[in-house]
Amino acid sequence: MKTRWIGLIACLVFGPAQAASFDCHKAQTEVEKLICTDAELSAQDEALARAYKDAAKRTAEPDRYKREQRTWNKAREECLGESDKAACLKDKYTRRVQALSGNCWRHKPWWFGKSQVSGADWPMCKIMLENLNRFCGDGPQSLQCEPQLDPGITSLRTPEWQSVDPKDHLDWIADYVKWRLGPNRGPDETRWKVLKPKIQRRLDEGLVQIWQARFDATNDGVPELVMRVDLGCDPVLVVGPDEAQYTTANAFAGMVDEQTRKLDTRYLTGAHFVFNAGKTYRLRIGETEMGLVEPFGGYRGGYQGLGAVPVYGETTVCMFERITN
Repeated sequence: MKTRWIGLIACLVFGPAQAASFDCHKAQTEVEKLICTDAELSAQDEALARAYKDAAKRTAEPDRYKREQRTWNKAREECLGESDKAACLKDKYTRRVQALSGNCWRHKPWWFGKSQVSGADWPMCKIMLENLNRFCGDGPQSLQCEPQLDPGITSLRTPEWQSVDPKDHLDWIADYVKWRLGPNRGPDETRWKVLKPKIQRRLDEGLVQIWQARFDATNDGVPELVMRVDLGCDPVLVVGPDEAQYTTANAFAGMVDEQTRKLDTRYLTGAHFVFNAGKTYRLRIGETEMGLVEPFGGYRGGYQGLGAVPVYGETTVCMFERITN
C-alpha cells in the first residue's frame, strides 16, 4: 500500500508534464522539477530535444553542439534567481529552439511594441527577415561590412554602383565627416581634423573606395545622384579622443548636388540601400540589431545659426534582433 501511495503522489506531482524529454519520476534538480510541473515548459523541453537532434544531424561539428547544449543546460539555473522562474525558463527555451532551428534573426518590437510605419506583418519586413536567416553562417560583424542578398529572393535588389576615383572626391568625405553629428549642430572641423590622417592612410593603402549611382533615394519618384564611400571593412573606426562620440561607420552615403557636384549635407545616411516593389529602403546595421528604414523619410530639424538648414532623417519600418542562446 505504501508503495502505491508514493507512486500516486509522483503521478500527481509530475502528471501535467508527460511530454518532457526526460523521465519526470527521476527529476532531481529544481529546474527539472519546474519543467515537470508546468505543461508548457514540458512541451518546450520536448521541442528542444527534437530541435537539438535535428541540428546535430545537420552539422559537421556535432561535438560543438554537445558542448553548447551542456553550457546552455547549466545556464538555465540562472532563472532560479528570478521572481518568475517559469517565465524566465520559457524565454530561454524559446530562444534556444529558435537558435537550433536554423534561424538567427527574428522581428524585434520597437517603439512601445510597434514599429513607426509597418512592423513585422509588412511584406518587406517578412522578406528581409527571410533573407537575413539565409545567411546565418556569417558572423555578425561581416554584416556590418556588407549585408548579403539571396539571389533566390528576386524581389530584392541593390543599386548599380559605379566606381569613381576617391582622390578626386576628398571633399565628399570631408563634408560627410564634418556634418554627420546630427541635427542642430554645425560642421565639426575638429572631427575632420582628427579623422583626416586616418583616412589619408587608408587612401594610400588602397582601402578607400567611392561609388555613385542614380536611383530614387527619397521615394518621391525622381532619381537622385547618390555617392557611397567605403573606408575599408572595419565595423567601427575610432577617430578621436572621445571614443563614445567620435566614431563613424565603415561605409556611408549621401546625395550629390548635380549642379555644384558637392555633397548635399541635408541628405546623409548609411550606405546599405535595398529596393523592393519599387521602393527604396536602407538597412541600419549593428552587431545584434538591424533596422529597415525609409531613408530621408522625415524632416529632422535645422542646424543652429545657419538659417535652419533642413536635415532629413529616416523613418523606421521594422526592427530585427539576432537570436542568442
